[in-house]
Amino acid sequence: MPPPEPDALARMNEALKVLRSRNALKDDHCPSCGTDNWNVDFLAIPSTPLLRSTLPAPPGTVYTLSLSPSSYIPAITFVCTNCGYMKMHNLNLLGLGSR
Repeated sequence: MPPPEPDALARMNEALKVLRSRNALKDDHCPSCGTDNWNVDFLAIPSTPLLRSTLPAPPGTVYTLSLSPSSYIPAITFVCTNCGYMKMHNLNLLGLGSR
């Protein structure tokens, strides 16, 4: 696999710095198999709002029905290269979503 482009590497390092500052990366070992070799990537996860009957929501919530994703959640993903275990972090909540 080719090395990440410089911009992607900078984004990755920034995300890792934020996650470490929030104690979200305490241990580099996979909780499933114990190895410490991860593939890190950025994803745009398609999302569609849940229907009213699926999830209780506060009064006044406006619902829309869509057959295709109406937005996406920017995420940084970590995939164990040994067993495939995955963990994800929402970049919007980390303050890194619009970069």
